[in-house]
Amino acid sequence: MDNKTHIIQSVLIDKNEYDLIDALLYILKNNYKANKIDESNNYFRFRQVEPVILDNKGFNRYKTIKGIEEGTKFIIAYK
Repeated sequence: MDNKTHIIQSVLIDKNEYDLIDALLYILKNNYKANKIDESNNYFRFRQVEPVILDNKGFNRYKTIKGIEEGTKFIIAYK
């Protein structure tokens, strides 16, 4: 992680596009982690790396980008 300038912190899956099972299938099919799932009104959030770990490594800025597949977004941490 230290040599990278950015990393995926979380994957967001729109609940209007995917139910939880389909969201999990998307995550696993694309080799993301499904260990920590947070749920809001609109999204399932699959945390890939804890923010405190990223902060300690100098990744202290975040940006949300739209994924290629409909209903997906990524929170990117960068230096």
